[in-house]
Amino acid sequence: MGALRTIVKSADSSSEVEEEVKEALAMLVELAQEKAVSAEEKIKFDLQTGKTTDDLSVPITKVIQSKVEYRAMTSTSSSDIVKSISSSIGEMFSGNSDILNGISSIASTAITAITGAGEGQESETRMYSVVTEYPAIVRFDFYFWGRNTKAKAIMTQVKSAFACVGYKSAVDMSKLDYNTFLSLYAPILRAAFGSDEEKLKTMIKESKEVYEMFNAKNHVYTDSLTDIDKIVDEIVNSNAMPKIPSVRRIGKEYYGLA
Repeated sequence: MGALRTIVKSADSSSEVEEEVKEALAMLVELAQEKAVSAEEKIKFDLQTGKTTDDLSVPITKVIQSKVEYRAMTSTSSSDIVKSISSSIGEMFSGNSDILNGISSIASTAITAITGAGEGQESETRMYSVVTEYPAIVRFDFYFWGRNTKAKAIMTQVKSAFACVGYKSAVDMSKLDYNTFLSLYAPILRAAFGSDEEKLKTMIKESKEVYEMFNAKNHVYTDSLTDIDKIVDEIVNSNAMPKIPSVRRIGKEYYGLA
């Protein structure tokens, strides 16, 4: 696994790689770039209009950070590419490491589905998350595109090519009620902590504290242990199962990963 440009550049300078293969690899880089540019434009538009992929309004105040990467998988195993992309997500997140793992696990499921598609298959997926990054609440938007190569000559150089786009934004807390936030946050909590009730209670209390920092006049009625226990019970009992993004086989129908 490595940077797509680096692998293609190495092949281009090699006298052992045929010109047709070099040209095909160059086209693969161009395709990955086109997909990333298109995805960035779509994410920016959605952020400007306060939309997510399911039309749920989560307005932001400002984009904090963005990242675009191109990766290539040179073996049949997807573990390296998953680790690399998870590491890149980690560079954008400075909050609780378990929450980072929750975000990464959902993203990794989509990435694994892309790498597991058949030879010559082209796939893409879009996902978003709203989480606590103490002392703030942030929104992440991700887009992953991948194409598995088919020609044997190309496969010796690159098995799969990827374009990965990530945006981190500050949520406009004046326009986000706590229940909506919690409904978006709960799947990440479920992925991060599973059925560990004590950790879930801690994170719910923290989310309430952060929310009320920005909405002091909108008191969140989760002070009692009974209220928090009810929320934890709902998360533990799968009402907030991780939202697995759908992977679209380009030119074909959508396939859910659930």
